[in-house]
Amino acid sequence: MVDFLSMTTESRDDPIRDKLIKEYFLPFLTPMRSRLEELKTPYLYLLEALEKVINIELKTQPLSKQREQMVQSHVG
Repeated sequence: MVDFLSMTTESRDDPIRDKLIKEYFLPFLTPMRSRLEELKTPYLYLLEALEKVINIELKTQPLSKQREQMVQSHVG
């Protein structure tokens, strides 16, 4: 997933990229953070970096209704 996001960084209007962030990353960030904190693993730092990058992206390129509709029509 992270590889896909890195390869599509310049694709600001990519509905599949938006769907990946909205449906596969955002809902699971909090549970992943909790579990990594319990395990006291250094992977927590990687998750924090990923959270920051996604938050920056959402602030600079928020999902529009039109792009959300395109996601639904392309991916289902």
